[in-house]
Amino acid sequence: MKHDFLLPLQGSLMRTGLGAVVAIGLAGAAIGQEADAAPVEGGLVTAEQAARGDALYEQRCATCHGADIVDSFASYPNAALFFGYVSTAMPADAPGSMPPQQYADIIAYLMTEIGQPVGTEEVAADQAALAEISPAAIKAANAEGDQ
Repeated sequence: MKHDFLLPLQGSLMRTGLGAVVAIGLAGAAIGQEADAAPVEGGLVTAEQAARGDALYEQRCATCHGADIVDSFASYPNAALFFGYVSTAMPADAPGSMPPQQYADIIAYLMTEIGQPVGTEEVAADQAALAEISPAAIKAANAEGDQ
């Protein structure tokens, strides 16, 4: 099984022993949680939240990541793993400096980029709720709908 969600760790963190420990821990957690997460039915993202996340992404993420992060996000088995990483390690110049809801807003934006429909509820900065969201399944469901 390919774990592209580990790609953000390939920088300086992977050059240390700590990076290897983090990568192994994330891979183990991902394998254990992969079957539990699913695509989100209906609209878990509001248009307003996606717009906030888009603006935050442009301000805080795009300079380093460009559009590459969309595919990386889509390979995560659940959004809690992505949230856990970015909320402690990003942005690179000030890791963990944003309020948790801003990280959730960025996740909401990324969800819409991979095909999550917009609706009436917002993505919360809640690990348990985020663990139920599978970016990989959202992208796969969207790809099936395009065929």
